[in-house]
Amino acid sequence: MSENIVEQVRSIEAEADRIVAEARQKAEELGKSVEKEIADLRARHEQEFRSEADGMAAEVRRQTEARVEEINLKARAAAGRLDSLDERAAAKAVEFIVAQLRGDF
Repeated sequence: MSENIVEQVRSIEAEADRIVAEARQKAEELGKSVEKEIADLRARHEQEFRSEADGMAAEVRRQTEARVEEINLKARAAAGRLDSLDERAAAKAVEFIVAQLRGDF
């Protein structure tokens, strides 16, 4: 009878060992699955971030180019106005400014 009890205990131990080994294997598989899912999520979020960052950079470039073009248009308009000034009026303006400067010193 004691041999029967020992056999049953060994059988229970063997079953417990099998259950523990199976649980360890499942835990390892689950851990690998979670690691892969985390890596996939990280890669997807990095790609989305890069895409958004690239879009923002493109928008900044577009806005900068538009602002530069606007400044160039204003500069060309100002140059055109200066070119169209009457040379005599420009000479009188220079004389007036020089006279003012001499008077201040």
